[in-house]
Amino acid sequence: MALMANNLSAKAEGNEANKITGFHFEKIMLFSRDTSDFNRIGEVAITGLPTLPIPIIESSDNGYVSINTPKGKVWIDEQDIKTSYGISVTASCDKPANYRTDLTNNSANGNIDGCKK
Repeated sequence: MALMANNLSAKAEGNEANKITGFHFEKIMLFSRDTSDFNRIGEVAITGLPTLPIPIIESSDNGYVSINTPKGKVWIDEQDIKTSYGISVTASCDKPANYRTDLTNNSANGNIDGCKK
């Protein structure tokens, strides 16, 4: 699949903070953060979130951004949102060249392994 490579809060220019400008879905999952773990706390219709654009408070290396809502701070998956500075998604290739099976651990190689350029 794709590897996320960004830090949304660091992409702000000047004094303007990065903002959520849209969503890819009508409903999105909300997460809480417990030290380094992210836990699903529910699903919400985007109409139940603050009015766009929504300032991004913080971003994580795990691919989540936090926003303030009337019920407090929540985390959202970066893949569910559109931002004022975009999201950098990079992948070494679109699909694996083959699906070699690893009989030792009963798995198949992923996208990065075996890709043809």
